[in-house]
Amino acid sequence: MGMERKRCAKPALAPGQRLHNNCRMNEHKQGKTPRILKETTQLIRLRYLLVLCLALLCIALSSPAQAEEPAEAFNGYYDIVITLVDRGTGENLPLARIPQYTPLFVVPSEDPRHKGYGTTTYEGQEGFVLLRNLKDLPRDRADDRAGLLMYARDVRVVRELGLHGAKVLRRLGPETPFVVLGRNQYMVKVEVDGLVGYTYGGKLEELGPDTPHEPLLVYSLREQALRSHPLSGAAAVQNLKAGQLLSVLAYNRGYYKVRVQDLEGYVLKENTGSINENTQDRMLVYSLHEAALYQGPGEGQRTEQRLVPGHLYEVTAQAGEYLRLRENDLFVHAAEVQTLLMRAFTKPRLASVDAETPLAPLPEVLPDETLVLKPQTLYAFHAASGSWWYYDDGETQGFVRAKDLRALPEKSLAMNRTWARYLGEETQLLGGAAQQAVARDEVLMLSQMWGDDWFSTSQGAFVHRSKLDLLASDAPLTPHTVAATEGLVLRSLPDEALGQTLFNLEAGEALAVTGFANQYLLVNARGKAGYVLGRTLKTHETRFLPDEQPRPVEILVNKSNFMVSVYLLDGDGRRVGEALRSGITALGKRSTPTPSGRYLLGEKQRWVRFPNTVAPHSVTYLRGRYLHGIPTEGRDESTVTDWGISELGTFATGGCVRMPFDLANWIYFNCPSYVTVMEVVNGIE
Repeated sequence: MGMERKRCAKPALAPGQRLHNNCRMNEHKQGKTPRILKETTQLIRLRYLLVLCLALLCIALSSPAQAEEPAEAFNGYYDIVITLVDRGTGENLPLARIPQYTPLFVVPSEDPRHKGYGTTTYEGQEGFVLLRNLKDLPRDRADDRAGLLMYARDVRVVRELGLHGAKVLRRLGPETPFVVLGRNQYMVKVEVDGLVGYTYGGKLEELGPDTPHEPLLVYSLREQALRSHPLSGAAAVQNLKAGQLLSVLAYNRGYYKVRVQDLEGYVLKENTGSINENTQDRMLVYSLHEAALYQGPGEGQRTEQRLVPGHLYEVTAQAGEYLRLRENDLFVHAAEVQTLLMRAFTKPRLASVDAETPLAPLPEVLPDETLVLKPQTLYAFHAASGSWWYYDDGETQGFVRAKDLRALPEKSLAMNRTWARYLGEETQLLGGAAQQAVARDEVLMLSQMWGDDWFSTSQGAFVHRSKLDLLASDAPLTPHTVAATEGLVLRSLPDEALGQTLFNLEAGEALAVTGFANQYLLVNARGKAGYVLGRTLKTHETRFLPDEQPRPVEILVNKSNFMVSVYLLDGDGRRVGEALRSGITALGKRSTPTPSGRYLLGEKQRWVRFPNTVAPHSVTYLRGRYLHGIPTEGRDESTVTDWGISELGTFATGGCVRMPFDLANWIYFNCPSYVTVMEVVNGIE
């Protein structure tokens, strides 16, 4: 029995473990590796390898998308400003300053040389940061406002994480609605139009419920957005046109909740109008099909009559969802028609076209080629629908885009009295209050200028430049008296062929000179005003008066050398020959420059007044800007200002073209207004 125990027989008995241990002890004592222990260890290792492989396979099969995610993610932040450094040389070389609350992905370094540091990347730079003070990212938690629709009255920023330095996902305008989901230590978690992020939660307001409103039909006063919520920052559901009909459902925060066809949304109450209270605008309706007409506001009062498709009808009143029409005093259901809100102008707007322009029967539809506006003709428009102006002369109606019109300015330019011969074919000229009868070759007196192409007569009628032969313009002079010479005639106009003879003047007869027009002096004699040839009546005041009809000229102002020159024009309107007159000038300073371009000379004044001085021989080229002589202290050229002379050849004026006395005087007499052009250039090649 003792021998069997030494041989370590099969461990068939219960205390086999003890026998096995004794056996292992004996083998160990004999210097041999325990065979059973080696096999057991190998089996355990193999088992672990199999389990690990199966686990990795399951992960790969169950989560294929995770393999595509970037390995880098944020894992912390600092609540202080820290420095990203380069430790490659063993010293801390600063690379960048990382603002506080910036989310980072920090990996602790395993290199003993960088103990206490971790690596991270900031704005494309990789470096080391101290691990001390690194904080975990703030975790989300519940918020009492979760699920509420809220907004802020100021601008807010939605960030990727609940940290101030996190990436900005979207900037929210005032009153942009969002849903609160939760919060973290610093911010609230929100959802905006499917975008989830974080924003500061201070001063948020909850959007309350709508208040039901009695059924009401209103219209949009202007083009505006139909919004998803009663907030100015809410998304636009649809763009509403001016005059579009809206069915009111509820009210909230100054907004109407309305239905437009199959859509519901919100519009500001102040941007809507009631048809029955509309006294300023005209509402027109039309239908693209034969909509039914009703004797009264109800389905039971349907008539056999129908709307003419495409025809415009004016609305006079509203009853529920029915509209009463002026043309037949019948009603139509609002859902059956389209609307146009016509905003009436306070006074008729006058406009012309540069080329033949057809009228459209309705905005945004193809024009009718048989209804055409023609160039060089002025048309009166009394109302507009959005960007479309409406024309109606009693016979022709239609719409034209405002951008296709050349509207007359709201305000005219003052002009000297000007005489012109009418060359047009029309017998009536359009006027502000009434039309003016006119005949070809009739002489008209022009009193106002509207832009460069239109004039108004002394009777208020408008005429295009192309239909006029401008004869002469009066310009004022310093009043003085001259004695008539032999053979002078006083005429009604400054034109020998068109002017009537008022009477023959006697030699030596006193003539009170008040102005001139071309080669004629405007005088008073025997209680009558008229024109007389001035070549034999010149004084120092009129020394530059031409002896005959002035020839066509053009003024050139060169800003590169401060020179102003006057040239003759050939039959094609081109400058020819040497300059007739030239001289140095002072031009506009940097804050009030003399603008480059081509300008038509306008009103002439013998003296123009400035804040502290006056200047002689002024000619307007833009509103408030002139060609003129050197400023003086008073209406006497002997009181010339020293600075006015010394500034010639510099940029010193308020935009005017300042010249020596004689040059300004010569231009005043020899460059007729409303026909002479001044060109201002930066230099001449």
